[in-house]
Amino acid sequence: MNVVVSQNVIKNLVKMACHMKAWTFVLVVALCPLVYVILFQQGVIYRDSSYGTDRAAVALRVATQSPEPPMKRVLLVTYGRSGSTFLSYILKETPDAFFFFEPLRALLISVTRGMDVIMSYDAIGGNYFPPQELPVSNLTSYERHAVGVMNDLLNCDISKYPVTNFRSNHFLLHGDVAQVANCLWSMVNATYLHLSNYLQCLLHFFYSCQRAPLRVFKVIRLPVRSLFPLMRQFPDLSVIYLVRDPRAILVSQRQLFGHAPLARDFCRMVVDDVQHMKLLTDTFPDRTLTVRYEDISTDPMEWTRRLYSALGLKMTSQVLRSVRKMTSAPRQAEGAYTSFRSDSKEAGERWRTRIPLSDVIKSERVCGHAYKLLGYRKASSKSVLRNLNISLVEPRAELPLL
Repeated sequence: MNVVVSQNVIKNLVKMACHMKAWTFVLVVALCPLVYVILFQQGVIYRDSSYGTDRAAVALRVATQSPEPPMKRVLLVTYGRSGSTFLSYILKETPDAFFFFEPLRALLISVTRGMDVIMSYDAIGGNYFPPQELPVSNLTSYERHAVGVMNDLLNCDISKYPVTNFRSNHFLLHGDVAQVANCLWSMVNATYLHLSNYLQCLLHFFYSCQRAPLRVFKVIRLPVRSLFPLMRQFPDLSVIYLVRDPRAILVSQRQLFGHAPLARDFCRMVVDDVQHMKLLTDTFPDRTLTVRYEDISTDPMEWTRRLYSALGLKMTSQVLRSVRKMTSAPRQAEGAYTSFRSDSKEAGERWRTRIPLSDVIKSERVCGHAYKLLGYRKASSKSVLRNLNISLVEPRAELPLL
C-alpha cells in the first residue's frame, strides 16, 4: 500500500528531518539525503508497519489534503515581567487557537552567551536609528536570525528549529508546543531512533498549527523595529505591543532573576520601541494594537471584550469563564510564571509597596521620556508611591492605546 502526497510537502518535511541538530540523531541525519531523493522523485511514502510509517503517511495525507481554514496570526511583543503570560493566556482561550510560548529564548542565550532577556540594544550589538523602516541588512545579526525564526514559525515550520531547544522547561509548561517537546524528547530517550517517529512529531506540530484558525505567538525578545519585514510578509499578521510601567518591570525582574537592566538602558530601549511602534501603527493602522497592562488588570472582563472585538475574534462564554478564573484565583495559586492572580489590579500595583523610593527617584531621572510616551506619572513622594488609591497611570499616552 502506498499513499501519494504532494512532492513539495514531502520535500519540506524531509528537509525538516535533515535540519535536526541533536548529536543523538546522527544516524537519522545520515539517512536523510537518501530518503529525500527517493521521496522527492517518487512522491510516495511506502508502508512499513514495523516502523509505523503508515501512520505518518495517513497523518500527512490528512494534513495536506484538508483545505486550510480562514486563519489569523497574532504576535504579542513585549518585555519580560510585563504581564504577557496573563495576556497571552487570554488570547489562547479562543477555541482551536494554537499557542507558541517565547520561541526566541534559546537564540538570545546563544547570541549573548547566557542573557535570558534583552537588557539593552548594546547587548545584541545594536545601534539606535531615528524611527524608520530599516532594511533587514541594518538590523543586528541577532535580529535577522530572530526574524528568520519567526518567519518559519508563522508558517508552522520548525525544520530549522534545533531539537535541543525543546529541552527548555518553559516549552513543557505552556501551550501546544509542550506536545511536540514531549514527543521529541520521548524519542530521544528511546532505545531506538526511527525517522518515522521524528516525522510524526513534526507532523503533529505542523498539523496542529496549520489547521488552527488562530496562531498566537508570545515574544519578549524581539525589538519592535524588527517587525516590519514580518508585517510585509504576512498580510494576516496582527501585532499587539504590550507595555507596563518600567518601574514595575525592573522591580519584578530584580526580584525574580536577582538582577535587572540599568534603568537608563532599559528605558532607552523602550523609547526606541515606542517610536518604532508609532511608525508601525501609521504604516499598518488596522493590524497593530498597543495595550497597557495596567488597563487590562483594572477591568479584565471589559478589556477582553474590547481586545477580541479589535482582533475580530469571537467572544465565547469559555473565554469569559477563563478570564474570571485567572483574575479571581486563590492567593496560593499565584506564581511568578503563572497567569493566575487573586486580584489582578492589586497584583499589578504591588511593586509600589516594595520598591525603595531611592530607586524610583533614580529611574525617574533617566526614564522621564518613556513615562511620558506611555502615559505614566512620576511619584512625587513616598506617600504618593505607597498610596495605591493614587493612580500613576494617565488616562492617555502619546502612543495610541486600545
